[in-house]
Amino acid sequence: MAKKSIPQELIENWNRQLRKGILELAVLASIEEEEIHGYALINRLKESNISVTSSTIYPILQRLADSNLIESRWAEFDQGHPRKYYAITDTGRLVLAGLREEWRNFTNLINSILKKKEVKK
Repeated sequence: MAKKSIPQELIENWNRQLRKGILELAVLASIEEEEIHGYALINRLKESNISVTSSTIYPILQRLADSNLIESRWAEFDQGHPRKYYAITDTGRLVLAGLREEWRNFTNLINSILKKKEVKK
């Protein structure tokens, strides 16, 4: 029997959808570490191998701010342009704790399903 090739486009699409679903969690967790401006946040996520662009991040930041999970402030510098910095709110910390728990529960569930299949091989 010939070995079938992996449908790479299906895997790539699944990977994109998975990242979309957890990106707000990743952004909120990154902002929890320290107050940060958007460009630095993009770089931090890229360093974690989460490829994002400003057109992806800024709408997420706006949604998180609209939900009172983060707050922002403008900072001016002697050189360069002003930057908008984001910090997590107390509500954001509570929501992040809940999201972390949901993520653990979900990944444990999926891992248990995947392990069952591996054992049967």
